[in-house]
Amino acid sequence: LTMAAVALALSPPMASCSRCLQPAAPGRPSSEYRSDSVAETHLLASAGRHGAAAVLRRETSSHSALVSAAVVVAGAACARAQRRQRGFSRRRHRTVHNRASRNSDVPAEAADEPQFPWSFTGRVRFRPALVSAPQGQVAEGVKALSLFGATVGGSVCLQYDTSPVGPYLEIVQMTAAVFSERLWTFALWGSRLMVSDAEADSANGDVWGVPSELRDIAFESDGEAAVFADDSGRLRVRGWGGMRFAEETAESWGRLPIWWTPTLKALWLPLSPWRDESKGGALPLRRLRLSASALRLRWEPVTSEDGDAFRGGDLKRSPKGETEAFRIPFPFVVEADGVVIEIGDVFDQL
Repeated sequence: LTMAAVALALSPPMASCSRCLQPAAPGRPSSEYRSDSVAETHLLASAGRHGAAAVLRRETSSHSALVSAAVVVAGAACARAQRRQRGFSRRRHRTVHNRASRNSDVPAEAADEPQFPWSFTGRVRFRPALVSAPQGQVAEGVKALSLFGATVGGSVCLQYDTSPVGPYLEIVQMTAAVFSERLWTFALWGSRLMVSDAEADSANGDVWGVPSELRDIAFESDGEAAVFADDSGRLRVRGWGGMRFAEETAESWGRLPIWWTPTLKALWLPLSPWRDESKGGALPLRRLRLSASALRLRWEPVTSEDGDAFRGGDLKRSPKGETEAFRIPFPFVVEADGVVIEIGDVFDQL
């Protein structure tokens, strides 16, 4: 580098390399921006090349041969350093891009996986419950599964760190296990989806066709791991303090395939052993892909009568006007951190 500096000092003035001073294109991920050291290395390498050419033209100078050799050697060394740095930057970008970094608002797999153009990251808790089965069909071609008037429901609480609309909170009141008469597959149906952000509420309806409700929602660190509602319908999710249990460097794994009917708020097994075209067909069906960095099953009985009861204000009735005769939460929860939820386009009708 000292030899290159001497050569540059002795060589005539030259124009800067425009490619070295070119900023990264706006809107690209931060990992694609060149660092100052990389830009300086590229500038020096380019300067070495320009300097070499300039000095070689000065054949009458007594020191031209020595200076030319020094510049060529320095330029080659800087170019190799630049290539190594560029290779590291590309590898680092691919790692961050594939991990769906929770510090980025860019959908993680949007470029590499066009069939999953939307991505959400965060953490989730699911508490199953034994609930009274709804009467009649849930939707055209979809009926509730029950035994002695009872079915499986529960509550799903999600904290999104990143999403197409930014961070927000979400609670889903799971109401029944259901069966599709068209595709002969099973799902858990959520009768009510509530979000804490007005933009998320609008996007649910406008983009995916999900009926949702804008609610006052708070996730609290202490208390039982359950959903509580007051008379005004305000929701509090307690026991959330230990939900960031994944290691910071842990990568998401799984990519579990799921089918999703947004208009019905149901997650389906991605399996159809039989198809009856005469049934259903009115519900758009999308693919989901679920991943997580850490997963745990935790014993957490609900001792309060109001825990996970969904009995505050207008929560006593579902959006279809039905009232649950009973809801008995199971004494355990399933929790996941470092969650990545990827949403695909409509591929079928259910």
